[in-house]
Amino acid sequence: MKKVINEELRICSCSIKDVTSEESTKIIFECYYEGFNLADLRIYYHPKTDIITLIEDTESFEEYKKVTESYLKLSPEDRKSYKINNIALIKVLDAVLDKRVIIAEEKIKQELFKPVKELLGNQYIPSDDELGMIDMIYKNAYDYAMARVDLYNYAFIQGKRAERARRKKGLKKVEEMKPKELYNELEGMKVNEPERFNLLKAATTLNSEQLKKLLSAVENIQQVGVEA
Repeated sequence: MKKVINEELRICSCSIKDVTSEESTKIIFECYYEGFNLADLRIYYHPKTDIITLIEDTESFEEYKKVTESYLKLSPEDRKSYKINNIALIKVLDAVLDKRVIIAEEKIKQELFKPVKELLGNQYIPSDDELGMIDMIYKNAYDYAMARVDLYNYAFIQGKRAERARRKKGLKKVEEMKPKELYNELEGMKVNEPERFNLLKAATTLNSEQLKKLLSAVENIQQVGVEA
């Protein structure tokens, strides 16, 4: 019969006598385990139940219990150091405990991905030009890691362009607006100051100097609350 050693870390223990032939079959085909054979079994992890089981009647029980609890509590960076300083335990760390860590991290990633997946399902289909650019990014990237970075940045740039176009579409001709009206419009759009000039320049026939004067009047309203 299994005993709970650590409920939080989902660690149990049992005697080798409690490992039935049915359980043995599961361990061989479904679990990650450490030991030369089932008669020499010390520890195993079942991904479906997410439980690590230590075999009580082995000489290494207390050592494995201590290692298991310590290792699972460590940060990813500390786990690397732990391995370097405990070469003798590398078999159990690689064969069982790392599998538990990897599977647990994958579950967390899947949960974090759910809302992102939902958002992605509501986005537009890229144009042929955009798909072509994505292909070019892959072809020209130094390696897979840089390709991911470049794709992220390209998507970010495209998002900024789309947002700018959306705001421009919703903004009537700048030259027809009084400073106070323009101020209210920009505040409503939540356009921050660094973006204002480029956004307005795309929606006006005013030259740069005229636009700067208009924005200066808008900033005056923002700072002192007085209509220019």
